[in-house]
Amino acid sequence: MGINLQYLNRMLDHQLLRRDTRVLDIGCSNLYGAGAPEIRSLLSRMGVETPAADVVDDLAARSAAGTAFVVELFDLIGIEYQAIDFVPAAKTMKFDLNHDKLPGKFKGAFDLVLNFGTTEHVLDQARCFELIHDACKPGGAIYHQVPAGGFFGHGYFAYTGRFFFDLAGYNEYRVLAAWHDQADESRLSKMFEDYATYFPALLDAPTPKRDAFPDTGINVIYQKHRDRAFVYPMELSTAHTNTG
Repeated sequence: MGINLQYLNRMLDHQLLRRDTRVLDIGCSNLYGAGAPEIRSLLSRMGVETPAADVVDDLAARSAAGTAFVVELFDLIGIEYQAIDFVPAAKTMKFDLNHDKLPGKFKGAFDLVLNFGTTEHVLDQARCFELIHDACKPGGAIYHQVPAGGFFGHGYFAYTGRFFFDLAGYNEYRVLAAWHDQADESRLSKMFEDYATYFPALLDAPTPKRDAFPDTGINVIYQKHRDRAFVYPMELSTAHTNTG
């Protein structure tokens, strides 16, 4: 899980981050793409006095090395940050999204809930999205940034726009923004190769005519309007069964 600085600037563009924002991160996120000038620029946008040069330079160096965390930048801003994750980290509650229940003190408590590359790793999808819904306060925002295609060696799931827009419709979320972005390419056959040691039958799988596809992410930003129980969507529009 990780958040690139460009996405934090997107959050500012949509007025999702303020110095009094209370954030829940579904998975403690690394901070990527944060050079020293970019960090100073973001702090300036938020009206924060820039800390000593060595503090910014150290955070930027660790961002480049993949060892910095978003919580460190939020601490400089004064944003109240809480994460839930299966592994220990700063300001992170140990949490299993397949089994654990959202603590009562977290229900409706957060201005912004972030899901930056976490839910695709969890088998119980319904529990994940209900938890996110329950943690966000009415009037608050939810930001999902997850795989939409490619990423064949990453996680269990990729998500469609239909899923996110139906989720919004059933739960009366306002869609503030949505877009796709692309990174590198992944090969369909990669997982077959990786697992062939354990399942030799995979060695006999035919090679697809086209093997490489772009790794594509989907970004969706919601505003939650109502204090109501989570509604489970059902995708019937492309079902073969007559539902009329």
